[in-house]
Amino acid sequence: MAPSIRFEPVLLIPLEEWQAQKRYSRGLGLPEIGSTGAAAPNLAVVGGSPGLRTQLDDLRAWDGEIWAINSTWRYLRDHGIDSTFYRIDPNWAPGHEKMYEGVTHAVLGDTCPSRTFDDLMAAGASIELAKLGEGGHWAQTTAAGTAPFLAAARGHHRITFFACESSFGGFWVRTHAYRNEKATPVQVRCGGRKFWTSPQMIMQAEWIAQAARECPDRIAVVGEGFLAALIEHGDYEITRIPKTLSKTLQQQNAAAA
Repeated sequence: MAPSIRFEPVLLIPLEEWQAQKRYSRGLGLPEIGSTGAAAPNLAVVGGSPGLRTQLDDLRAWDGEIWAINSTWRYLRDHGIDSTFYRIDPNWAPGHEKMYEGVTHAVLGDTCPSRTFDDLMAAGASIELAKLGEGGHWAQTTAAGTAPFLAAARGHHRITFFACESSFGGFWVRTHAYRNEKATPVQVRCGGRKFWTSPQMIMQAEWIAQAARECPDRIAVVGEGFLAALIEHGDYEITRIPKTLSKTLQQQNAAAA
């Protein structure tokens, strides 16, 4: 069963701005990931999907390091769980600084905005720089998808994904444990079950599932969403897309005809 639509990632900011951010961060003299000493064998990479609310006890008992993606860091802190702030997103918007207020240690992609580096350095946080793309580590479409490359470079033996289900509870249902984020809802069928997801989450799930199937002793996933189903069954089909996306596809097909 092959997916009926193939999604491809695009930059969130202009290419020139993205390249400038990489030059800036690489010129700060920060230690590159993997150069700061031996890492804990086990690494937990924690996203913000709704399943996070049921996984907090497991994270409190976690034996190893924890990377929390974006605003998940604040959510874990508010629930008494220490973690490292992890971000690769290149875009900036007012209010983004709130997601890392109080962070003491961060793993940042060189793609992050200069303000993120400036704010964290001014606050005295330690930062490990992850060089992504040309001259650095391979990058996937999301922080979660990129994590296996960085974990390997850092010396972690096993990576476990928490709250990275790559699916939501339903159409217009909360996308995160701590907020409802605007998304382009896409329904998929996998292993006889239907899941609401998005183009970005589909690309994330495809990559992590492939890596998990190839390295089952090194990559594990907690949760019962689309990602876990894709790892088990290996394929999926898209069953519903929103009208806006359908209209875009029709226009593209007409232009290509």
